[in-house]
Amino acid sequence: MRPLPRRLPSKSAKWAMRVALFTPVLAALSVLAYRGSSVDTQAFLVLLAVVGLLGLLTLFLVVVAFRSLWTHGKRGGRRATWALILAAIVLAPFVFSATLWFTRPLQADLSTDLIDPPVFRAEIAEFGNRAAIIVAGELRDGYPAITGRQYEAPLETVLDTVLKQAALFGWRVVDRSGRIGADDELVIEFMHHTTLLAFPIETVVRIVDEGDTSYLDIRSQMPGLVHDLGTNAHIITEFLREIDLSLIGQVSD
Repeated sequence: MRPLPRRLPSKSAKWAMRVALFTPVLAALSVLAYRGSSVDTQAFLVLLAVVGLLGLLTLFLVVVAFRSLWTHGKRGGRRATWALILAAIVLAPFVFSATLWFTRPLQADLSTDLIDPPVFRAEIAEFGNRAAIIVAGELRDGYPAITGRQYEAPLETVLDTVLKQAALFGWRVVDRSGRIGADDELVIEFMHHTTLLAFPIETVVRIVDEGDTSYLDIRSQMPGLVHDLGTNAHIITEFLREIDLSLIGQVSD
């Protein structure tokens, strides 16, 4: 009786497993380096792109491996299967982000006031009195339902509520302008980060004294990005919702 031919191992399956094991390690190290400020945003985006390409390379190698198993009877089915699982885990966030990219408005700067938006001190330093006009010209109306709020509450009450809610959200005050009793407009700038990837977010809140009422506008941006995947809209919506709940019964129609 003739012995069965010896099944050769699939090189594609071997390399698919190697790349699949390396990719999540690179992803984790990239996130840790970015959160530790070892790399800037643009370098981090490049690293994420490399991670995505390695995930796609793993899928390609898995396909080649399974083809070699089917057509040439080579060994490596278990390696190819595990490589496929790891590649799916790595690529899942990219698929989710791609979905948001095409289903959310293309913008990374969102304001409740598109005509006279709140501006940051850095923009005033750069553009002077024309800062609001220049910023308004660059803003997009991707979320028309997100608007400012008018509260039947004094300026100091709204300010206190904003500061307390910002602290609960983990926002850090980086600049303030205007004084209660001396100015009709208060502007507070905050810095915070996204939860997982720690992308920086700059938020500015403007509160205007209108006599018997106070009007609040908010603007949030993610510097260095062209698309926030809806992050700023979510931030502003959640923040305003909490302010509304805190000042319940004091929201003007």
